[in-house]
Amino acid sequence: MAVFTVADFTKSSPGEFVSGWNAGTHIVQASRAGVGQSLEYRRLLWGNNSGSFVYTRTPTDSKLILPGNSFDIWPITRSEFDLLFTRSLKRPASHGFSPYVSAGAGAIVLNGGKSESGLDRQFAFVLGAGQDVAVASRFRLRIGFTADILKASTYSDQTYRSSWTAMAVPRIGLVMPIGRPARD
Repeated sequence: MAVFTVADFTKSSPGEFVSGWNAGTHIVQASRAGVGQSLEYRRLLWGNNSGSFVYTRTPTDSKLILPGNSFDIWPITRSEFDLLFTRSLKRPASHGFSPYVSAGAGAIVLNGGKSESGLDRQFAFVLGAGQDVAVASRFRLRIGFTADILKASTYSDQTYRSSWTAMAVPRIGLVMPIGRPARD
């Protein structure tokens, strides 16, 4: 079980309205970097391979940059649910470092709580890497990141066509192993 402090940094992405009164209007969509929380449950499957469930909640205010450099900003909370396959490159030990890589899929829910953005859902491909560092007999410090590759939100607007973007999510937190200790 691990508890993290996380941040998110999203690459700006261009988009275009494809129908309606604003058809052909090109905009740029960006998100504010935010700091949030994350919780991970990782279960050993076999050897150095694990399955993980990760829940992350981060404020990620949205900004639409319109033609003429005018913009609109509104608050959004991002909740993400990831299922990951994780490969430890070295067996976790009671001392030393244990690097890992992970890959999987994520479901993202954006909640703006306002009529401008409302509720939106997204799918993401998730890649990650990091390292556990033993800090005490029952605790490890985990430093890592995940990268989400996803289509930028349309906020359920069927007249808007978004582009692919990437979000980097650095994380740092404490891990407390539950169950039998790993063999060194």
